[in-house]
Amino acid sequence: MKPSRACNRINFSVGDILFHPLHGLCEIKAVVDEEFLGQRSLCYLIEPKRHERSNTRFLIALEQILEAGFHLPISIEEVQKILKYLKSADTGSTLNVEKAVEIVHILAKENTPWAFAKIIHLLAFGVNHVCSRQEREILKHAVQGLTREMALVLKLSASQASSLIRKSLGPSLHSNTWIKGELERVE
Repeated sequence: MKPSRACNRINFSVGDILFHPLHGLCEIKAVVDEEFLGQRSLCYLIEPKRHERSNTRFLIALEQILEAGFHLPISIEEVQKILKYLKSADTGSTLNVEKAVEIVHILAKENTPWAFAKIIHLLAFGVNHVCSRQEREILKHAVQGLTREMALVLKLSASQASSLIRKSLGPSLHSNTWIKGELERVE
């Protein structure tokens, strides 16, 4: 993996193993020159490591890889930092509902474990309002993405990883039944 400062992106290599919140561990099989969105572009050919889906492969333009949610798996140390962060009731400042919702939508586009943790934390501690359907979907994606990656890294079931998140959030879950519900529904 080589950072490319000029393009503000990360370049991965053939054989690199990446994590995706929905597809789990994936391997970069090739870098190919393809027509992508009407233009010639270099693309990663990515294949999920679990072969439940027959011959599932993805072509992702190099500059879209992070936006698409693919990243290097986090470390055990990073998981510990995320759990410590989730214990903190401090949101940094008091946010109004509109600003908090805006931040949640921005974070949702990042598709990273830290963005997922920040979404969960912000909705658990930062705002107390009825979430829209779109915000509930963002929360569901954040909970699933974070628990799946934590489960992989810690070699736990998703249910056990979810339990660690619930424990870290502590008493805040009592007043946030929709967050508690998403954490309990993790598969």
